[in-house]
Amino acid sequence: MAYDFPGSPTVGQIFTGANGVQYQWDGIAWRQISAGTLSLGSPFKRTVFNANSTAFQYDASALYADIEVQGGGGGGGGTSGSSSAGASRAGGGGGAGGYTKRLIALTAAIRAATKTITVGAGGAGGGNVGIVGGNSQYTDGTFTLNGLGGSPGSGGTVGTNLNTCNAGAGGGGNGGDYILVGAPGAAGISFGTTNVNVAGNSAAQAGNGGSSPSGAGGGLGVGTPVTSGAAAGAGGPGQPGGAGGGGGYMVNASGSNASGGSGGDGRVIITEYR
Repeated sequence: MAYDFPGSPTVGQIFTGANGVQYQWDGIAWRQISAGTLSLGSPFKRTVFNANSTAFQYDASALYADIEVQGGGGGGGGTSGSSSAGASRAGGGGGAGGYTKRLIALTAAIRAATKTITVGAGGAGGGNVGIVGGNSQYTDGTFTLNGLGGSPGSGGTVGTNLNTCNAGAGGGGNGGDYILVGAPGAAGISFGTTNVNVAGNSAAQAGNGGSSPSGAGGGLGVGTPVTSGAAAGAGGPGQPGGAGGGGGYMVNASGSNASGGSGGDGRVIITEYR
């Protein structure tokens, strides 16, 4: 079917043919962007990267691609050493990794270039301070998108008074047309015998990890109500997809270390459109 396309189109202009098929001018040619009443098979192809890659190539029929880059989550803070009767400590949760997204037109230059994909690892939970999450990246020689790793939670401070422990901030992103900062972790709070007003007793609540913009839940911070018993607990891990790890806690005469939970690994997702 022959179409009478506009003679002097502007970049981004859309033309709809008689059978409903739409075309968009990219500055060089009219490229089909919708199927209309035609059958073009699957409308998209999605590839999820959980590890680094330089081997990816776009489908020959794809015209556009959505690139999503999620950074790794920060590790939760933990506790080290021992506490004494009536003392406690609790670590802060790690921040989630940042997220960025961009819709790109697949030019000849992008197709020919090596697509380098880096997936940031989640930061390890700490016996004291956690480890920062790794940065994730997509680059094709034309576009570079970065999802930055979340910051780690701090380690708890032992004491018989009220203590709060800093949580990790969420990571940011750049290079996309849509950017979300990861949620921060929650602070750890410990209550010594001075606060609970019972000799030899204490309580603690470590902070949860931050949830990631791509929907991964943060690791749980553990804790205990007022008790005279010795107890310690490690923080929960953040879910894959860049969530932060939860914090660990320790109360009374516990000699056990309690590490924070590890952050979730980041990921890169490429969705192709015909």
